Amino acid sequence: MGVCRLKLEEKTVIAALLHDIGKVINRYKAKARKSYSQHAEETREFLRSFDEELAEIAYGHHKGKDYDTLSKVEPKLRKYAEIICESDNLSAGLERLEELKIKEKIASKNWFEQPMLSILSTIDIGKGKSEEMYFDVREITLEPYYLRPKTLKEAGVHYEFWEKLKNEIIRVLKANLSFDKLLFTISNVLKKYTFFVPADTTIPDTSLYEHMRLSAIFAYCMLENKDRFILIKGDISGIQDFIVTITSKKALRFLKGRSFYLELLNLASTFRIVKELGIPSLQILSCAAGNFTIIAPAKNEIIDKLKKVIKEINKEILNLGIYIAVEWEEFSFKDVKDFGNILKRVDEKLGEKKSKRYYELMEKENYEWLFRLEDYESELVECEICKREVRKEDLKEEKIDPEEEEEKIKVCKTCYEIYKISKSLINLKDGYIGVYWRNGDIKILGIGFKITKNIKQLKDADYILKVNSTDFLNNELLKNNVGLGFRFFNTQAAETRIDELVKFAEGADYIGIMKMDGDDIGRIFSEGISIWWGKKIGFICEDCKNKFFPETECPNCEDKDIKQKQIGFVCKSCGKEFIEEIKCPNCKSKKVKPTRIVTSPSRYATLSSLLEIFYGYCVERICKDGYFFTTTRPFSKSGIYVVYSGGDDFFVIGPWNQILDLSLKIKEELQKFTNNPNLTVSSGILVCKKKFPVYKSYQIVVESLESAKEKFKDKGKDAISIFNEKIRFEELDFAKEVKNMLIDAIERGVSRAIIYSILRGMNHNAKFAKKWAIKYVIARFNERYGELGWLDKFVDDVLMGKKSYSAFLVGLRWTELLTRR
Repeated sequence: MGVCRLKLEEKTVIAALLHDIGKVINRYKAKARKSYSQHAEETREFLRSFDEELAEIAYGHHKGKDYDTLSKVEPKLRKYAEIICESDNLSAGLERLEELKIKEKIASKNWFEQPMLSILSTIDIGKGKSEEMYFDVREITLEPYYLRPKTLKEAGVHYEFWEKLKNEIIRVLKANLSFDKLLFTISNVLKKYTFFVPADTTIPDTSLYEHMRLSAIFAYCMLENKDRFILIKGDISGIQDFIVTITSKKALRFLKGRSFYLELLNLASTFRIVKELGIPSLQILSCAAGNFTIIAPAKNEIIDKLKKVIKEINKEILNLGIYIAVEWEEFSFKDVKDFGNILKRVDEKLGEKKSKRYYELMEKENYEWLFRLEDYESELVECEICKREVRKEDLKEEKIDPEEEEEKIKVCKTCYEIYKISKSLINLKDGYIGVYWRNGDIKILGIGFKITKNIKQLKDADYILKVNSTDFLNNELLKNNVGLGFRFFNTQAAETRIDELVKFAEGADYIGIMKMDGDDIGRIFSEGISIWWGKKIGFICEDCKNKFFPETECPNCEDKDIKQKQIGFVCKSCGKEFIEEIKCPNCKSKKVKPTRIVTSPSRYATLSSLLEIFYGYCVERICKDGYFFTTTRPFSKSGIYVVYSGGDDFFVIGPWNQILDLSLKIKEELQKFTNNPNLTVSSGILVCKKKFPVYKSYQIVVESLESAKEKFKDKGKDAISIFNEKIRFEELDFAKEVKNMLIDAIERGVSRAIIYSILRGMNHNAKFAKKWAIKYVIARFNERYGELGWLDKFVDDVLMGKKSYSAFLVGLRWTELLTRR
């Protein structure tokens, strides 16, 4: 029973997944002053109660002068222990930095009292200085206080969860789960308890869970090919058009349903690929926000199978207008030391692949199918929801809401599946998603799904994901060989219509549509971590081999008398603003790299998971409650509806004024979570009438967002487009100040006509010619109402360039809409 029945190769992967569990044990004992011990010995002692071979293989994961357990493993098991030893190094990016005096560069506590350094605070891409922050060491608790990073002094270290973790590991290892489902369930147990545990207490920026998971991923590959690996990355394109191409009938519900359908499509494509490749689901490194990453062993048959399954997947979803671009990069053992470069190369390939959508389907044998020649022999009918033409026999006639006694409408199979999804999401709090290889209520790419609040309905599932809760283990399901885990999903769904959201609006009966996404995410993952650490431990020039600590100087006049701004620097001598660029002071080469620390696989996974927590969980809470990490609430009762949130972006619809307040709130909350000016967001907002078509509004929002980012690309982006104006987020504070002051004036009796009078003068075509007119208007209103000197000063500051002209216009328009009656 349990792990005893597994093959040695399977025990090796399980051992890799649990090889550092002794770190939790020895820190727990040391903190309680019970004993001091080596973690490998603690791991072996714990695992012996399940299987002696498992314990020995896990124990032997260290070799070296100071600490060698590999040589103590019996010869017949040593080759398996050596795989874990090497996969352990691969997960850490081949770095073992005891020789570097890191503790002199970064504050540290006793090894058993060291909290986990937030990797989000160790990002530097030249937008400003960040100070290291730390997460409490404890199990994942989805509450603001525990998810908020703290100073080293404030952060708590609580290893008391060990007893609960031990009991849950025992429950899973003693269950009769198949190998794949055992890996899946144990991995989720470890994520629950060890995600906020530092893997290393010298450089404590990496999650112990991510380190052990990556070790197991590499161990599985090395059992097949010890020297080479394949990084597979997929990216869904056509997302935007798919989500918003709907009619107004039940639009809000179908928006959410289509968004969630894409989440399930991403999961389905990832599960389908690993199933076809014949590798465990553990090999899925990430799967969120319309893209996925898989690490597989380098074998010819893997590539052949991958090409085949990609072609099959894209044939199956072609009629949806969606394309899944998949590319891969083969890499060696040594290449892992800079995992960020491998990811960068794959991303470059993906960009090219996405520009050649469906290229792999352009084969002669696919001609008739690709151009749907058989459809010309069938009668085509339009789906009343998505307006796509399908064959008459593929159309379903359904009464979407029988209780409303509506007429039946004709919908395609996909829209009907989406309807079932949207209906299942309503009131799904603390619900479950079942994943099936064959069955399920909803079929996507051959993978079945069932969404329910009743876990008893999922006894026949292959995997079950608890939604937004870490309380996921169930003894009865473990006995049924069901893999159990948890996942962060944005599940907000409602019966309301888009035009009904205006009941929450103040002033004008308008809605707001916002698309917001992270800036420079590619750079953040590929180089942000290494630049930050380079400033701590020094850089080395690849050209002249000079080692140095960077000294920032103005690139215009080379003066070192500079001061840091929120974004970049400004030279005190010439006044020129610039984003910092690291270069060798000896030969001026820009080919520099940090002495050792780079984006290791574990660091990449830790950073990805933290962003998933914020965008996949925190954002929904902020939209629903008005706040998460902070305590101020910009609106009392939320009318905001989250259509999509994940990865590093989100799309929301709501009352126009709440959407404007939300943009500032998200910015504020992100800074609380990251404590880092290098992690910024940009936003596009459209304020429109409640009947404005969703598809058109979304296209406008996306275009305005991109143009705002382009306008400020040399200043770190951090931009927002609103009311056809493009400003920096920091300038929106000035717009809000203008709005608040004007509303106070109007509430004490000043006529709203002042807004229109100023707006007529403050147009871009004649902003200086009409300066006298604006001053005259303010003077006349001041004579009548008094106390408008502040407005006169604002106008002076704007016209002299001290304050943002566009931000002032935003403040005026904001006020005009809010004060409509």
